[in-house]
Amino acid sequence: MKSFGESEGRVAGAFLLGAVFSFCAFLLILFLFPHVILPYFGANAVETVFSPDSEGRIVSFISSAQKTIDCEMYVFTSSKVADALIEAKERGVRVRVIMEKSAQSDKMESLFEQMQKNGVECRWASGKFSRTHSKFLIVDGERVLVGSINFSESAITTNREAGVFVSGKVVEEFVKIFEEDWEIAI
Repeated sequence: MKSFGESEGRVAGAFLLGAVFSFCAFLLILFLFPHVILPYFGANAVETVFSPDSEGRIVSFISSAQKTIDCEMYVFTSSKVADALIEAKERGVRVRVIMEKSAQSDKMESLFEQMQKNGVECRWASGKFSRTHSKFLIVDGERVLVGSINFSESAITTNREAGVFVSGKVVEEFVKIFEEDWEIAI
């Protein structure tokens, strides 16, 4: 028969082992999904993305959307990004895009019309500013891609461009600005 002290020792050991295991599991989840965990602590998670070769990461970011995608883009000529936005719309995601009219080209006009035809809400940026030179994409109101990367073939596949994926409280400011710009867009 075990003494009372031995039982307490085993319980304390099991508790300690459980605590260590839980902490390690938390660290693993934090490492694998910082954009999900860090915002709960008021922290911003930041992950870099560079071009060339950013197309796959941008398309994956769009594909991760569950509810909404809001995009404000100066130059938009990437068919693959447009297709990813259309696919998101087909999955039931609300997709809104603001493009800069002064940067308009035949390709940009064509993608604007193609996205609209497929249910993506598209507007031209307001003339309130000399240019709407913004380049950001908000997913589910929780994460944003922002940087120098236009959604153009050259910016995504051949130029040196830089951007960051950010989550946390800072995203609220991007959501606010997008909503203001959406209201005045045409």
